[in-house]
Amino acid sequence: MNHRCLINRLRKHAPVSAAALMTTLALLSASASRSVAFATETSPAGQGTGTSSIPAVPQAESTKVLKATPASPVSKTFGISAEVAGTSNFAPADSTDHKAVMVFRLRPTCKLSDLWTLALGMSVSKGLTQARETTLKDSSLSLALMSQPIGPALNSNSRAVIVLPTSEISRKELSLLGSVGVQQAFVFKPATVNTFEATYVFKAQKDFYQYRVSTLGESNQSLGIVNALGLAYLPNDKWRLDMAAGPGLSWTYEGNSQTLYSINEELSYTFNAALSTAIGHTNAGEAFKDNGRSANISLFNGYSSTFYGTLTYTY
Repeated sequence: MNHRCLINRLRKHAPVSAAALMTTLALLSASASRSVAFATETSPAGQGTGTSSIPAVPQAESTKVLKATPASPVSKTFGISAEVAGTSNFAPADSTDHKAVMVFRLRPTCKLSDLWTLALGMSVSKGLTQARETTLKDSSLSLALMSQPIGPALNSNSRAVIVLPTSEISRKELSLLGSVGVQQAFVFKPATVNTFEATYVFKAQKDFYQYRVSTLGESNQSLGIVNALGLAYLPNDKWRLDMAAGPGLSWTYEGNSQTLYSINEELSYTFNAALSTAIGHTNAGEAFKDNGRSANISLFNGYSSTFYGTLTYTY
């Protein structure tokens, strides 16, 4: 989804900057994790691969699809999770279009009460092709409200996040000062069919910059909004299959807008309470072709599709 050819094409034809596009795609492709984490905790405001100076690879830290499981209560006052993720597009390995990256994430958490949890998200990526750059991603500080029942089979949870521009790209190229975002998720799981879950997630993010235009001459994103629907199949307490899709909208400071889409599938396995792994595929891009009318949505594309794998340890 973050392939360089896509970026270059967007810069030629789309009124919205590639950085704005990638911000909203990150929101889409990371619709929510098992804890319904806000997507921009590690990939905000064009950070990741939204500009040509960053390795044009899918954002491994943003590949987790929409999970239908609400945030679980934190048992410890302090905790931490560590994740290693690898991702690649499907371009030929000997082609300059082939992109791959490894991402390492840390997420310290602090239980403020039985309902509220504070978390800090940090990540570093390592390109595996071409320049093989090591990049510090933007960080985030999030406040999450644990799952609240609002009906016999319906739960709700909410999250607010502040994005911290710790990456060099966000500070120097985009002049990002920070971002604020909110997320509202609803999880439906009927007791009569406990092997299935359905989720709806709404997200909005407002970005703040020192300048309205990046050093590439592109208008910076002002606002991004995402709606996502997900369905999960849970045959037992170990295996889980998730599918999710959703549209996204972004607006620049110049008032230009972009309509985007993302489609995700993921298979995950939980070894125990501390260790889990997952593999998945996501495809995302512009929802319409250059004429603005014809649909441009596909389940798979050799260049924009991403295959990924993750291994997560939580203490």
